[in-house]
Amino acid sequence: MASRLSAADKNAEMLRQIAELRADVARLTAALGEAAQCQAQDMLDQMQSRVADMGGVAQAAVRDRVAGAEEALQQTSDYARRKPLHALGLALGAGMVFGVLFGRR
Repeated sequence: MASRLSAADKNAEMLRQIAELRADVARLTAALGEAAQCQAQDMLDQMQSRVADMGGVAQAAVRDRVAGAEEALQQTSDYARRKPLHALGLALGAGMVFGVLFGRR
């Protein structure tokens, strides 16, 4: 009978160790899940920051282009006021060229 108790004790010890292993695996799985979640959030934060930076760069580029276009428009307007006949001749010539290129045949 002593050998049976010994085998029962061994069996109980193995079951206890298996239960501990399962608990350890569950803790590790939870820790890995939290780590993955934190890493995913960090990556999302980095991407949002980069998108915001690109948006700022794009807005600055648009502002520069608009400023350049406004300056070109102002220069054209100034030229037309200083030399109205030249401006009229250029407009007439451009109109004729466009008419020939895009007119109906």
